[in-house]
Order: sequence, then structure tokens, then C-alpha cells
Amino acid sequence: MPGGYSMQDLNEIRVTGTITNEPKYLATQTDGLMARFSVAVHRPDPSKAVDFLTVIAWDDVAHFVQDHFHEQSRISLVGTVQYQKYKAADGTDRRTYRIVAQEIVDPEGMDL
Repeated sequence: MPGGYSMQDLNEIRVTGTITNEPKYLATQTDGLMARFSVAVHRPDPSKAVDFLTVIAWDDVAHFVQDHFHEQSRISLVGTVQYQKYKAADGTDRRTYRIVAQEIVDPEGMDL
């Protein structure tokens, strides 16, 4: 890069919003736990549109969600964005993005 400056890749997202539905939990084949839920966040632009973000949490983070959060809970999290491409049951190609939570912070002060 010009001037000797090198920028490293960074995939980190911070989200604060409201859980829109009761989180769903699945046990993994290795005795782990996965949580899946949606978080509604308002855009900061004048439209005040709402985005609904899919969040996945694994193991300790999923247990923390299970113990402390429910539908309509306010939540803050730090994670990574993952892109997933798959073939739907009807044979069409689908693409989706999801957030994999690495740290959950309760606006009330609890955190993992």
C-alpha cells in the first residue's frame, strides 16, 4: 500500500436492539447449544426504518441468552457477520447474512 500503511481485515459488528421473538434453542451432536433469534434495530437515518437481524449464538453465549433474555428484551452484542449460500427446498439458490454473537451485553449491566 502507498506510504507503507497496511490495513488488516476486520469482521466485527456491534448491535443494540430488541429481541423480536422468543429465542429458539437446539442441542448440537457434541452436547453444545445453539441459540437463534432476531434483533430489531432502527436505522439512524431520517427514515427510521427497522432492520431485523438474524443472530446465532453458540455454547456459553447461547446459555447466557437462554438464562437472561426473552422476546422483547433489549440486548447489545458484539459478533461477526457471516454470509451463507444454500439451495432451498424448491431448488433455488438462496443467500443470507447472519450475525454470530461472540459477546452479549445486557443494557442492565450483565455481560458474558
